[in-house]
Amino acid sequence: MTPNYSQALRSLMAAANISSFRALAQQAQVSDWQIRQLRYGHATTMRLDTLLKISNALEISLSALLDHCSSITTPISATSNANSKPLTEETTPSESIVPVAGEHKDNVPEHHPQADQSLQQ
Repeated sequence: MTPNYSQALRSLMAAANISSFRALAQQAQVSDWQIRQLRYGHATTMRLDTLLKISNALEISLSALLDHCSSITTPISATSNANSKPLTEETTPSESIVPVAGEHKDNVPEHHPQADQSLQQ
């Protein structure tokens, strides 16, 4: 049976004062087909930029959109709070929630003396 997230999406739309799926598509600047993909549980096959446009139109985070309209669980939602910043296309790497491998928590790259030696040879 195909999952149907139409009612969950309608709730998010009501909170954002968006009256119809077509109005959501127009506000997010995506196609009606992309909204149908989300409604019928295909969020995992959708492009990230499309999901971001939809979440921005709904004025919610990407994590919140995925929590309401997909069967996947997002680790961000388990630790997010009211002060967390929604992910946007303008989010920079230094604003990412998960540190990049090989970096300290303050985004200063780790120093590896062995790597320095191999570069000098």
